[in-house]
Amino acid sequence: MAVTVEGNSGLEPAGAAWITVDNKKAYRVDYRAQSQAGVLLGLRIAYVTRGKTGFIMANIAQLQEFASGSRTFNRVIFGFRSLSAQEVTKVPLYRLKVYMTKRNDTFPAISDRFYQTTKYADDIKQFNGMDELAVPPVGTLIKIKPLLPKDS
Repeated sequence: MAVTVEGNSGLEPAGAAWITVDNKKAYRVDYRAQSQAGVLLGLRIAYVTRGKTGFIMANIAQLQEFASGSRTFNRVIFGFRSLSAQEVTKVPLYRLKVYMTKRNDTFPAISDRFYQTTKYADDIKQFNGMDELAVPPVGTLIKIKPLLPKDS
């Protein structure tokens, strides 16, 4: 995973170590880089794999401030853990819906159909890249995102 991130990135490895995170082997690399504005940066990236799933945790700071944030970021890295079976059951599952538009559909009507209010009509248009349309073309598949608690 580190090789993929590093390829053509302009990151210069400045130190690396194999570490243990959540009882799994992980790879932590410190990098030096320069922003497009010429600011020197320090990065610490931890690559954690679990089966076929990979996680990348990254910390970035101006180089002169990088060392002072190291302890905090290490707490984040070593605090990474798998959820217990009980915790998993408490995580709400939000799924994207796909809807095929019908004749006489309007964005307010679609909003009302899925959210019981017309107030999300513009959100549906923007989310589907249809900002300029007054009505969706018939037979078009559009994405309907779930309402998260903060959206309600």
